[in-house]
Amino acid sequence: MDILCVEDDHIIAKPIIDELSAAFPEAEIKWIGTESEFYNSFEQIAENLPVIVTMDVMKLWAIPSANMPFPPAEVKRGGIHRAGIRCAIRLNNDERTRNIPIVLYTVLDEKDLEESLMKLNNCYYVSKEKPLSHLVEKVRELVGNKLAKL
Repeated sequence: MDILCVEDDHIIAKPIIDELSAAFPEAEIKWIGTESEFYNSFEQIAENLPVIVTMDVMKLWAIPSANMPFPPAEVKRGGIHRAGIRCAIRLNNDERTRNIPIVLYTVLDEKDLEESLMKLNNCYYVSKEKPLSHLVEKVRELVGNKLAKL
């Protein structure tokens, strides 16, 4: 069982990965840092489906460097504020990945994401303003529901 964590801030990603590893010792927790890494890893994600994805909404396109990949037009238009939504849409639009539950773990207010959440299949919201245990409990709930359907 794989759990995918998509979070560009390693200071936040480490505790998420640690908490999920403790809660799901049988799971392999995979981490993707940026939107470009998510796009580049998409085929691998589709071939080795995670049981769930935790997704930050605001994330960098790439780690700034001299050889960073050039962002596509949609990224230039939308910027970092909807990077996680673009990744979730990509999961939702592919028949191989559309049934993976996605937990948006973000500092953005739920009302700010309401329209996006209504359009996305299997997409849930957890605020980073709450303790990390809320994210773990949401993952536990969704993983339990998904495993019960298998």
